Amino acid sequence: MSCKKLGPRTKGLLVLLLIAVVAIAVTVLAVLLTRPTTKPSTTSSSINSSSAPTTTGVTSIATTTTTTPGTTSTVTTTVTESTVWRNTGSMNNGRFSHTASVLPNGKVLVIGGEYDVDFDLNTTELYDPSTETWSTTDSMNNARFLHTASILTNGKVLVTGGQNGHSAINSAELYDQSTGTWTATNNMNNARQWHTASILNNGNVLVTGGQIGFSAINSAELYNPSTETWTVTDSMYMGRYRHTASVLTNGKVLVTGGLADEYLFFYGAILYDPSTGNWTMADGMRHARERHTASVLPNGKVLVTGGWNGSIALNTVELYEPSTDIWRTTGSMNIGRFSHTASVLPNGKVLVTGGQNGHSAMNSTELYDPSTETWQMISNMNYARESHSASVLKNGNVFVAGGLDRIGLNTSELYESSQINQQ
Repeated sequence: MSCKKLGPRTKGLLVLLLIAVVAIAVTVLAVLLTRPTTKPSTTSSSINSSSAPTTTGVTSIATTTTTTPGTTSTVTTTVTESTVWRNTGSMNNGRFSHTASVLPNGKVLVIGGEYDVDFDLNTTELYDPSTETWSTTDSMNNARFLHTASILTNGKVLVTGGQNGHSAINSAELYDQSTGTWTATNNMNNARQWHTASILNNGNVLVTGGQIGFSAINSAELYNPSTETWTVTDSMYMGRYRHTASVLTNGKVLVTGGLADEYLFFYGAILYDPSTGNWTMADGMRHARERHTASVLPNGKVLVTGGWNGSIALNTVELYEPSTDIWRTTGSMNIGRFSHTASVLPNGKVLVTGGQNGHSAMNSTELYDPSTETWQMISNMNYARESHSASVLKNGNVFVAGGLDRIGLNTSELYESSQINQQ
């Protein structure tokens, strides 16, 4: 048997191969010597999500770590606010320009409204947050929309005035949640629609302004729940409707904006003092507006948002300081809107939903932070709507029902906001 002598090139290749094998062996040995004696941890991450749109960049992430077989620990690695809109049960009737009241038992009573032109409603429905279902309850004696609904200190709901499809009305009714029935109470002294009703610190209800026919009303009256009677109080300086009325922490009532007629929009604000029964002038807003919102913040200031000035839907926002009687501008909304809602959340922020932009109903929502005086666009609602209702439930969620988008909507949805704490 004969063997060929290896050439120089072949010898060189064998040397390189030998060096590579030695390097691999050294690497494997190093890994084995430094390998931990315990089993490696396995980590899995789960991201809370929903099919509904959520705020851009707002996510909550929880990390679960297994250190030994059968032992796990969960650590929140990102702490953020998660916000979601999701559909809940639908009403039996579509409606807009209705009212919604959170009853002492936590249920939401939706009252009256309009389904379509000349289709006004006397029906009322109850939403149960614990089951997320609707049920019908006793109907009012009178159909009405553009009315008010106030929860009295005795737990009953007082409904006043509104429009019955033909004209403004002066009738008032009481709903008793314990019996689920409506009973008529004494009529107001004046028929009115697009008025306001405010619960005073003494339990009486102050009704201001409104419209009858094409005329703005300057009259105001007080309802006493214990006697079920109305008494006339001092009239406002001028008639107005589509205005707001806010009970301040000092007990006075601040009335802002509104219309005197189709072309006269109010900058002015006035104050009612229940202790004297008189009105006084307050500092005027920087922008005239109607169909705006006014919310009393936890710090006692009043936040006014949006509205219509006869030309455009406003995105301007103002703050009223009761201690100094001064208005000042604050951060503007991202989108101008009117016939929207504004809800003060348990964390002090204000949630604005939907409304009209001058052309159509919207589904956009924004969140105002009083600490920074800035607005943040958040998740859109599932349905565009204006002239709807928004109620803060006892669990802190916001419940939106009905509204108008070419026709009365029967849909309702929930805004769920939860702050996840690091553990």
